[in-house]
Amino acid sequence: MNFIKIIIILFVFQLFAVCPALPAKAQTDDCEKVVAALGTTISSNMFMSYVSLTLMVNDSRDTTYIENYSSILESIKGSLENVKAQIEEIEKIDIISDDDKDVVRNLKHLHKQLIEEVVLFEKYIESKKSKDYSKLVLKHDNIAKAMKIFLLENTEN
Repeated sequence: MNFIKIIIILFVFQLFAVCPALPAKAQTDDCEKVVAALGTTISSNMFMSYVSLTLMVNDSRDTTYIENYSSILESIKGSLENVKAQIEEIEKIDIISDDDKDVVRNLKHLHKQLIEEVVLFEKYIESKKSKDYSKLVLKHDNIAKAMKIFLLENTEN
């Protein structure tokens, strides 16, 4: 089990260990902290997946070594599966604010887009066709725009 998975498991256990046992005010404050920590972990995993995909997309025009990316895509998919599980855990929490619920919805949308990009990348690796590369680049550019909007909407000035 890698280090990231251990941290994710610890956050989830902390969430369920801390939230139900405390008085209402302390429970809300501590749960908000845990949700914020999980949100940060989710966002950083998604961003690292996006950065990895960016490097691969930029380097994959030349198909000479493109098959080597299959194992990296498997790692990215594994990371994104962990993200999906974390998002689902946050969605189960009743006390998160409406603003946090909006953030979670946006994270789900970005997650879906990243999964779709991985699928397009796998298709491109298999076909090595320029039309598949064009679809991949278009998807990646759209994700870049969506991430920029997400970051602008969710960063404090």
